[in-house]
Amino acid sequence: MEMWERFSGGRGSIGVLTAAYRDFGERVGGAGDTEGPKSQAVRKAVEAAGQPFTMQDLINACPTTSQATIRKVLNHMMVEGLVECIEKGRNAKWIRKS
Repeated sequence: MEMWERFSGGRGSIGVLTAAYRDFGERVGGAGDTEGPKSQAVRKAVEAAGQPFTMQDLINACPTTSQATIRKVLNHMMVEGLVECIEKGRNAKWIRKS
């Protein structure tokens, strides 16, 4: 089957884009399921941080990692039950859970 026939299926350009996106997802699979080196560095910084720790502590420990990535990792760790936010807001404080 020709690539164009596979994607078009008579659905117009939106159909082509949808099919191409679906095909790309099948080829790539779960490539985004693993954490990258920066996320792993944040997790290690959390493990090494004193109790309680702040976002600024993690920023200082991982200077090449964006604040958005640090927040994402903290949120994942919170969902996993590994950390807890004990003070919210601008000066939020976090603790590791045993």
